[in-house]
Amino acid sequence: MTILLTLAGAALILAALRDIFHELFHPSGSGSLSRALMRSLWHLARRVASRFPSLLHIAGPAIMVSIIASWAALLMVGWALVIWPHLPGGVLLATGLKPSGNNGFLDALYVSLTTLTTLGYGDITPRSGLLRVLIPLEALVGFGLLTASISWVLSIYPVLSRRRSLTQKLLFLSRTEAESGLSANRDPQLLATLTTEVIEVQQDLIQFPVTYYFHGEEHDALAVAMPYLMRLPKDLGPPEKLSADLRLHATTLQQAIEDLTSTLSDLFLGVSDDPETVAKAYIRDHLYAQKTDSTN
Repeated sequence: MTILLTLAGAALILAALRDIFHELFHPSGSGSLSRALMRSLWHLARRVASRFPSLLHIAGPAIMVSIIASWAALLMVGWALVIWPHLPGGVLLATGLKPSGNNGFLDALYVSLTTLTTLGYGDITPRSGLLRVLIPLEALVGFGLLTASISWVLSIYPVLSRRRSLTQKLLFLSRTEAESGLSANRDPQLLATLTTEVIEVQQDLIQFPVTYYFHGEEHDALAVAMPYLMRLPKDLGPPEKLSADLRLHATTLQQAIEDLTSTLSDLFLGVSDDPETVAKAYIRDHLYAQKTDSTN
């Protein structure tokens, strides 16, 4: 029984650590558990948002909190399963605590929780050689989870800021074109700047896939601005009439857009890589009204 509980606990701990590593430390990956949880919660949020649209705005933060909570739960239960067979003989109990009343799974869960959160009330202290190694190790893992989670949360906001900045620029350009009759895509430097920003957004989605699920207002949403972005490198007229500089930057922007739509399709939408199809699926997935006349 001890071996089975230990193996089960170790499996949960390793599953959590693997997922944490891929989600927080792997530059271009996402943990399989986190990815499944993200998708499930997003589908649930979309269903609820059909009746309560405002709830979709908290989907992203709620998904982040749920992922962190799932890691903590896996670690807590995993360590509890490892500790359980060693209760009560492997620990020293504070005065007044009876060994017969402190040998169940809930007691192991209590020890695991206080250790993982580094509270350590001191009423149950390890005395066996194995527990004197395992319990401090769990405390170290718990402290690492806390600091890594805080860093993860803080790193999300620059990512969202870059995406909103690109979106605002595209919407302002679209509005200016409509009011002035000028064409933004005739400026090679602007196309070059947009290319850089599109590449940054695409890389952000790969490194921080949870940011896809942060839903904003329509005037602040990249999904709504995508049709205008995709039009910029195309509506230039015959290539032979363009300067070499303009043609180069337009082609580069088109490639960046195709990479972005491919990433959206592969990681989140599961549709064909055709940019037009991806753009429409992106709008639908975030439940935006498909009225993009202002960006077309």
